[in-house]
Amino acid sequence: MAHGLLQTNDEDEEAEDLGEFYIQELVSKSFFEGVPEDQVVVDGLIFEELKHLGISYFKMHDLINDLAVSTMQNERAAVKFNSTNVRENVQHLSFSDSREGVPNFGNKRLSKVQTIGFWHASESASAITEPFLRWVFKEFRYLRVLNLQCSNFQFLPDCFNKMKHLRYLNLSYCQRMEKLPDSICKLQNLEVLNLCRCVALKYIPKNLRYLVSLRILWITTQMNDLSCIGFKTFSSLQILILWNCENLTFLPHDLRHLTALKRLSIEACLEVTHFGDEAEQEIDDDYSLKLEQFSINQLPELLALPNWLRRCSKTLRYLGLSQCQSLTAFPEWFPILTSLETLLIADCPKLTLPHNMDNVHNLQNLKIFGCPQLVERCKRDIGPDWCKISHIPNIELESV
Repeated sequence: MAHGLLQTNDEDEEAEDLGEFYIQELVSKSFFEGVPEDQVVVDGLIFEELKHLGISYFKMHDLINDLAVSTMQNERAAVKFNSTNVRENVQHLSFSDSREGVPNFGNKRLSKVQTIGFWHASESASAITEPFLRWVFKEFRYLRVLNLQCSNFQFLPDCFNKMKHLRYLNLSYCQRMEKLPDSICKLQNLEVLNLCRCVALKYIPKNLRYLVSLRILWITTQMNDLSCIGFKTFSSLQILILWNCENLTFLPHDLRHLTALKRLSIEACLEVTHFGDEAEQEIDDDYSLKLEQFSINQLPELLALPNWLRRCSKTLRYLGLSQCQSLTAFPEWFPILTSLETLLIADCPKLTLPHNMDNVHNLQNLKIFGCPQLVERCKRDIGPDWCKISHIPNIELESV
């Protein structure tokens, strides 16, 4: 997507959907192979949780790998800092080490480079320094993809002003980074910004709202209020993931204005008690939301679901609630979620089902785990809540 390779003639088709279609085509032809569910665990998250975060893993057939390497051999290079035999027409650079100073590549000008990352480096070898980053910003003005995952810098140089072609910026697991530079707000073509597991991040500039092309955003931060970001200006945002924002006590009220959003996941925000929309008593019909998947995990203080969720009544297909120990009830309007297909409830011991749940006619999958009282109430034929769920084709109940 970052390289503009996903083109569609259908103005209503999103690039993410087209990309997923291509992946599934490759899987169906055995070029790619899905990784078994029990082999996929990342940061303690199991396959299903990762899936709803938009993360999938595949194995590539050896022949396809060989073909890809052969096809791209003149355009890609895995290099070290002291490499000198780098072709000047290379477009994609992957470093296998890092060190003090900057590479010179035999004084060659690599003006066509569009991708830089450390995919071939071990974690201990990716000690990216500030001089290296300044060199990248100076030398590669046409960069589209920059992956600095797992870097150990504390401050990112404020040098993004001229990186106008950048589409993808991965800063995930930069666990010492405390501040995003203000110049990052100049990246008006940026489509993906990944700040996942940036556990020391204390400052996100308020002008981040100028990233008008943003489609995927992951945030981990020490900030206690994200309202300054101005989420409602992200008119193209498709996926938003708030992960391990440990100081947040409420979620921004303008999440309800993300009219293009399809997937929202809120994970491990332990102090959050509410969504900032309690003042919204009456919902007018001026606009609707396109949210398809909404998951909440490890919000033990959350008291209620957001009122704006009813604006997704015609699009929401998946709702997942996990480890929300203070959540006691679904909202009264829950049955208007007529498109809901899957409902997951896990480790929410106080949560009860709504009285009119049998009106949610499209619900195909109900999964209840780690809720002993609710599981007891939902036992087939004998539980008092069985009549609410008996119309659902696929039901999984486990007390533990």
